[in-house]
Amino acid sequence: MGRVLCEREKYLAKEISRQVGEHYLYNLNYPTRNLLDKAKKYIHAKSERIMFVKGMLSLLEEPKPKQIANF
Repeated sequence: MGRVLCEREKYLAKEISRQVGEHYLYNLNYPTRNLLDKAKKYIHAKSERIMFVKGMLSLLEEPKPKQIANF
């Protein structure tokens, strides 16, 4: 996973090596994959909640009168 992460997600690999240490990319193969999966699920769930709230807010707004175009 460490090598795959370095090849595919170069920015993320650089950020991990800068913040934590480069040895984590090679020693924590399975936990790193689990952490990335959890992060993806969290981001997806957050975006779903935001879309739901925006949809509910649009239902609460007053409907705008339709404008008829005169040609």
